[in-house]
Amino acid sequence: MRTNQEKQVTVTYRFESDIEDSSSLLDQARAEVEALVAGIYPLPGVAIEVAHDESDVSEFTFLFGIGNLLYSVYKSKQPI
Repeated sequence: MRTNQEKQVTVTYRFESDIEDSSSLLDQARAEVEALVAGIYPLPGVAIEVAHDESDVSEFTFLFGIGNLLYSVYKSKQPI
């Protein structure tokens, strides 16, 4: 038994790096995309979903640095 028989359209997008670097510009750009999608009136039985890309690797920069430091220490201990 299917309870949700709507067809679904997922909108994915990506902004340029200068917009992604600024949180205020990113919020404004996302609001514009939401407004644009809200203005679309799909056929009955079709749902439109906006998927925001939340993959931000800037929080892992510290871990990458620590990993490189540990790797360099490990390699300096190895005989050539």
